[in-house]
Amino acid sequence: MKHFIKILLSLGIFSISIIIAINIVVISNTKGRIYTVEELKEEDYEAILVLGAGLKNNKPSKMLTERLDAAKELYDNKIANVIIVSGDHGRINYDEVNVMKQYLIDNGIPSEDIYMDHAGFNTYDSMYRAKSIFGVDSMVVVTQKYHLYRAMYIAKRLGIKVSGYDALKKTYSGQTYRNIREVLARVKDFFLVLFKMPATVLGDTIDIHSTGDVTNDYYVYIASLEDDQTHYVKDKDIADKIMNLTKGEFQKRDCEGTASYTMKINGSANYTLEIFGDNIHIVSDDEELILNAEDAKIIFDILNNN
Repeated sequence: MKHFIKILLSLGIFSISIIIAINIVVISNTKGRIYTVEELKEEDYEAILVLGAGLKNNKPSKMLTERLDAAKELYDNKIANVIIVSGDHGRINYDEVNVMKQYLIDNGIPSEDIYMDHAGFNTYDSMYRAKSIFGVDSMVVVTQKYHLYRAMYIAKRLGIKVSGYDALKKTYSGQTYRNIREVLARVKDFFLVLFKMPATVLGDTIDIHSTGDVTNDYYVYIASLEDDQTHYVKDKDIADKIMNLTKGEFQKRDCEGTASYTMKINGSANYTLEIFGDNIHIVSDDEELILNAEDAKIIFDILNNN
């Protein structure tokens, strides 16, 4: 029994030593490449890569907002003229990248300068796809400092000239947990990049010197609020037509019916639909846009044919 305990203790000490050693290697190899804006101006970069950090009520979380604001700061300072937003868009009803792109567009960055990596499911995938899909040779990674070491280490080992920019503006609750998780994540990704494991999803290459709009996806997703029925159409013409309808004049709500559906267009525009006979009211916050029977037909066709 004593011998068995000694073996367990030895294995535990060995494992802890490996974890510590790997974390030292990852941090020591990258901490000297976390720069200020002025320092970043001294080198040339192809792209600014922003890593996802979750959504809240279909808007960027506070941490993600910091990262996007930091990316805009770098873009405005001409650190690079291309931004890649990399996040999780593996489900119809969860779409980080369209929300990230829309946030940047709303803050003055042209759509054509923003590329979306729809399969950035984790840090390793984001770095791997930056190289293999987008062909990036040099970039600035934007995330909070505790996360930068791992992201930069992966990128560096994949052959990318990489620097980091710390997006941190405030300390959030739960940081101790994130720090502990990061210690273990560094070990996992150390071995993934050691063996050059492929990303979860690959695909066709994308030229980041063309236009970011090549990464746009066009769809309409409508979900019933009364049951689990959903309707999904991936069609640019239909998505464009419905998006154009929503550019009509909204007015303060006069009649409030029972919300029947939620509608998402291209991952960034979200509305509630109320059905009144042959008419549809598109609701956004406390305002509504009333579609007549002719305009409403395109939405009814989706509801009736799916």
